[in-house]
Amino acid sequence: MAAVLYIIWYIKAQIKPDNYLLFNYIFVISAILIGVNTGQRAVEDVPGLLTFVTVSVIIDVISFSNLRLSKYTLNSVVLNNKRILAKLLIFANVKKYHFYLPVFGIGDVYFLSVILTSLYKLNSNYLFYGNLLILGGTVLDIALIWLLHRKEKFKGYPATVGMSIFTYAFFIIRAFI
Repeated sequence: MAAVLYIIWYIKAQIKPDNYLLFNYIFVISAILIGVNTGQRAVEDVPGLLTFVTVSVIIDVISFSNLRLSKYTLNSVVLNNKRILAKLLIFANVKKYHFYLPVFGIGDVYFLSVILTSLYKLNSNYLFYGNLLILGGTVLDIALIWLLHRKEKFKGYPATVGMSIFTYAFFIIRAFI
């Protein structure tokens, strides 16, 4: 509950850009705690996890597409509000260039927290494979972003796609082994 209250306060608060990094770290921890809680309580079995993954990816892909419906999704609204967007991205402090580099979205952290917690809950040995899923999905996402970023209408890429592909692949391979 404290994590949810912090997130609400953080989004509404007037924070100086110099302080974003500190509050951003607390925000990431809050999102992880909420994701862990969701993974422990909401996902009971493999179909439940795959349903969560599927719904999350569909919403994420629609948000980043150029469909008429996409402009009403939460991601699209946030992408058009720079003040809130700056708070919902995870930054790395790049001292060499004197700026903060947006690395990941907070929704992606939540998504990964739910997946890892759910995998661990289903079988503690799955935690190792879950980390491999994240690594493989991230590499796939980076490759796709690199290929697509120069397109004229490119406004971002849903990072949940790579992780979901590898999550489905894991359970398909697991079913045959």
